[in-house]
Amino acid sequence: MDTALFSDLLSVTTSAPVATNGTLTFPYPSGKAAADYVADKGRIFARGLMAYFDAADDGIDIAFGASITVTYKGETSIPANTQVQLEVFHANGGVATLTPIADPSAATAEDVANKVNQIIAALQANEPPLV
Repeated sequence: MDTALFSDLLSVTTSAPVATNGTLTFPYPSGKAAADYVADKGRIFARGLMAYFDAADDGIDIAFGASITVTYKGETSIPANTQVQLEVFHANGGVATLTPIADPSAATAEDVANKVNQIIAALQANEPPLV
């Protein structure tokens, strides 16, 4: 899907069948908001149907507001008590941008150590670095 490198996988269980144009509501993960995601990019997997529905294929619409609302556009209703997983993609691709060492041939041990620490911090924040 596009250039997005990282995503969040969210899950809900339907309490009633979800028909065509019905909606599913997903809470944001802790610390995340609408601005953290790519608009209209994502997909759901409905376990009860054993099928994927993708925003790119017009199988769902995704709206990012106070919560994430998915409008289901499939023809077959999603059964009640079905786990539905939503994959949404980070707006920046989940990539941390690091400042490169200006002249690697002149880099000191301290320069290299600082760069390694930047990479480790980015990985711990679940943002693989571009170096």
